[in-house]
Amino acid sequence: MMTTIGKALVFVNLVVAVGLLTWAVSAFAGRLDYVQKAEGAAPGDEDPFADDTSNLDRLQRKVDKLTKAIQGAQAGYARSAQAVTDAELVRDFRADRYAALLRDARTGTIKSLVFLPRSALVDVTAAGQPILGVDNQPLKGLEAVQNEIVQALRDGDRFLALSEQRRNDFKTLSGEIEGLERRVVAQKEIAARLADEHDYLADRRTDWDEWVRTLARRKAQIQGLMTGLGGR
Repeated sequence: MMTTIGKALVFVNLVVAVGLLTWAVSAFAGRLDYVQKAEGAAPGDEDPFADDTSNLDRLQRKVDKLTKAIQGAQAGYARSAQAVTDAELVRDFRADRYAALLRDARTGTIKSLVFLPRSALVDVTAAGQPILGVDNQPLKGLEAVQNEIVQALRDGDRFLALSEQRRNDFKTLSGEIEGLERRVVAQKEIAARLADEHDYLADRRTDWDEWVRTLARRKAQIQGLMTGLGGR
C-alpha cells in the first residue's frame, strides 16, 4: 500500500517537474527585452527583419509607425472620399450637360465642341459654332430633319386640300363668269337694239318736226290766202 502511494507521488512529482520545466523554457524563449539588444544602436540601424515581439522599444516604434500610418490612411481616405464626391458631382453635372447638348444637336443644329484650356475635357458650358453642311448651311440633327419632313408632309396635305378647295371655287366662279358673260352679251344686244331704235326715233322725230314746220307754213299761207279773199 505504501509502495503504491509512493509510486503515485513520484509520478505526480515528475509531471509537475516536467510542467515547470516547460513553462521555464517557454518563458525564457519568449522573454521581452526592456532595452535595445545593441547598446548605442540607432533605431534606423537595427535589422528591419528583427523579431519586434522581443523588444519593447521596437514594439513602441512599431505602434508609433502604425499610428502615423493609420492617421495618414485616414487623411488619404478623407481626401479620396472628398475627391470622389467632387468627381461624382462633376460627373453628374457633365452628364446632364452632355445630355442637353446631345438633345440640342438632335433637335436643332450640330455645333462644334469647345475644349477647356490645356485640357482634353470638353467645356460643356460653352456654345460652339454651327457646323456647316455641303449646302453651306448649319448642319441639322436627325430629329430636326425628321420634324421638318413631317411638317413638310403636313403642309403638303394642307396645301393639297387648299388647292382642291381653290379649284372648286374656280369652277364655281367660272360658271358664274359664263353666266355673266351671257348676260353681258344679252345686255349688249339690248343696248344695240335700243341704239338702233333711238336712231330710228331720232330720224322720225326730225321728220315730224319738219312736217310740223311745213304744216305751220302751209297754215300761214292758207290764212294769208283767206285774208286776201276776204275771209278770216
